[in-house]
Amino acid sequence: MKQKLRTLDSLELLSFQNQKAKYPSHYHDTYCISLIKKGVLLENELIATSGKIIISHPYEIHENNSLENISFSTYYVSQDVINFISPFNHTIFQSKIIENPLLFNRLNNLQHFINDKQDEKTFINQLNKAFNQIIFQLTTNYGGRNPNNVENESYIIQNLKSHISDNLNTKLSIIELAKIVSMDKFQFIRWFKFNIGLTPFQYIMLKRVEYGKSLIKQGFPIVDAALDSGFYDQSNFSNYFKKYIGMSPSLYKQSCNIFQDSNSL
Repeated sequence: MKQKLRTLDSLELLSFQNQKAKYPSHYHDTYCISLIKKGVLLENELIATSGKIIISHPYEIHENNSLENISFSTYYVSQDVINFISPFNHTIFQSKIIENPLLFNRLNNLQHFINDKQDEKTFINQLNKAFNQIIFQLTTNYGGRNPNNVENESYIIQNLKSHISDNLNTKLSIIELAKIVSMDKFQFIRWFKFNIGLTPFQYIMLKRVEYGKSLIKQGFPIVDAALDSGFYDQSNFSNYFKKYIGMSPSLYKQSCNIFQDSNSL
């Protein structure tokens, strides 16, 4: 189940119950704070067991798997929210796996509070207060300033990413992309994977899914989101969406209109 709250910069909460987790290499533009409630989650070389918190940073390439059925919940928290609450600019967590039963229980209880929401105004005020306290404790105790933020990324990579983002609804040719950086096709694929962590094809498909997801958030019909983000039909879009997001576009769309908070961060 996924919930999107129109507060705290559209905080999202994803919950899986007794399912196998298998996600290919990907990234998110948010911090991902996951609570492992049952089983073992594998993320790259890390192993997060029941009762642990595992954190992924924005744009950090990671792959998730589980060897057996697992139950977990993930908070997707925007960079702006973390930077607003955290005492550090561009917060990074040196230890991505955190064992803190008190913080785990507070985040778990917050999920129950979200599920049991009642009066909207009271709910949003209490949610903002509780979430701010938890994130401040988490970043203060386990966070630090990230010296390698996106501002240090080379102009060539930034320019290439911008070109891809501006042309997602067109047919992006690997050969044409390679020409932008004066490389042949195979040099470019190796260079791209080394610098970005994904192949050009993986990166483009993930960006298309992200853009389609943002259109669904804005209320666009799924078929329009599919075509406008560069997929040739809704079925193709749905397959990649489920592969990277963990649920179908239609289920995601149902979760996108829960609360409106004009005073959110």
